[in-house]
Amino acid sequence: MTDEETTGQSVSEIARKGPPPGLVIDLLLALYIGAWGLAFLVTGIAAVRVASFETSAILAEWIGVSMSPTLATALYRTLLWGGIGTVLSGTSMVVVAVWFAIRNSRARDDDPSLPLVRRDKTTLALLGAVVTTVTASIPLSPILGGAVSGFHGRTIGVSAIRHGALSGGLAVLPLVFPGVALVGAAATGGFGLLAVTVVVLLAGLVVYGTVLGAVGGLVGVLIAVRFGNADVLEN
Repeated sequence: MTDEETTGQSVSEIARKGPPPGLVIDLLLALYIGAWGLAFLVTGIAAVRVASFETSAILAEWIGVSMSPTLATALYRTLLWGGIGTVLSGTSMVVVAVWFAIRNSRARDDDPSLPLVRRDKTTLALLGAVVTTVTASIPLSPILGGAVSGFHGRTIGVSAIRHGALSGGLAVLPLVFPGVALVGAAATGGFGLLAVTVVVLLAGLVVYGTVLGAVGGLVGVLIAVRFGNADVLEN
């Protein structure tokens, strides 16, 4: 059998079998992150495009407050800066999604024996973050995301906690850019108390995600040990 025939048979076998399940999971993760990134992009662009003092007047009337120059400026900056922050978050998510898909596809091409879920820090953190956002309607959802990261990481010790914490932090990270933009708009518009309130809320959200994610990472690896996974490692 010639090399050409062997190569042809290999390609045919791959075509019949379809992509490996691990690659499908990687691409679904990338697709989910990219879809949210596009949603953030569209929302941010729309906010920037409609940002104007006329829109501010409409918002003030809708809220039911009397318009003043200070309020008009604050609302305008909120739309403009918040939109820009949302665009930055969306762009970052799209870039991460594309990079992640290419990176893991190449890794699986180089090493077909990779497990269903790669045990590198990036994959585990992104997987946990996706689980956290999907289950966001459930109280304490970062614990679930962290548990998934810890379970698939299967590394006893600090690494499991780190993977869980990263997953929780990444889940709330897209809200940081718009939040910082809103802080700037409120502070420069003379609404210092509102700016401080938003800062406290952002800090609390980050702590909430990372701490509960870390707890989930520990729970996840303990579950892996409990069910006797032979490849649980000591770090």
